[in-house]
Amino acid sequence: MMLLSRFSRKVNNGFEVVKRRLNNEKGAELMEWIGMTLVVIAILGAVIAFFSDGGGTEIGQSIMDFINKQIENLTNSGE
Repeated sequence: MMLLSRFSRKVNNGFEVVKRRLNNEKGAELMEWIGMTLVVIAILGAVIAFFSDGGGTEIGQSIMDFINKQIENLTNSGE
């Protein structure tokens, strides 16, 4: 029960952070960028799935390598 209570508090804190970010312009803009990024990732995922099924594994693999490299660049840019 204590674990559920801690989880509930963490989820509520997360919602509060999102709510605060949406209340100011910078936070709303950040959420828009995150949303657009997720849409692009979903589209690229569909393209990869399409090409990797029909014998085009090289195309799918090169797209996947590009995406992985970009994610690595994003995560390492703060260091």
